[in-house]
Amino acid sequence: MTAAPFVGRERPAEVTAPPPAGVRHPDHRNVRVVPVPLADPAVADLLHPGDLVDLVGTAHPDSPDGPAVVARAARVAGTPAGRVGSRSILVEVPESDAARLASTAAGSPLAVLVHG
Repeated sequence: MTAAPFVGRERPAEVTAPPPAGVRHPDHRNVRVVPVPLADPAVADLLHPGDLVDLVGTAHPDSPDGPAVVARAARVAGTPAGRVGSRSILVEVPESDAARLASTAAGSPLAVLVHG
C-alpha cells in the first residue's frame, strides 16, 4: 500500500464530511455506525471522517474466490485512538449491511481500500 497520496491532505477528494445524525445513506436506507478493527492499524492515521472505503475480510485471503469484500463505499465516521498494536475505525453502512459487517469484524480485523 502506498500512503503518499493521503499524507498531509486537508480533505479527501470530492468527499464531504459525514452527514448529520438522522441523514440517510445515499441509497436512501437508514445507516448504522459499526466499529471495525483494522488489519493494519497505521491505516487509521490516513483516514478522515467522510472518506469512503471498501472493507475486505482477511480471514481467508487464499480462498479460491479471493478475499471477500464485506462492505462497499462505507463512510468513515471516526478514527478513535486505539490500544498499542491495534486500531479500529467507525464506519457508516446501510442498516441492511450492518449486522454482517459487525459479525465479520468481530471475528477478524479487516483490510481497507480507500476510494480515490
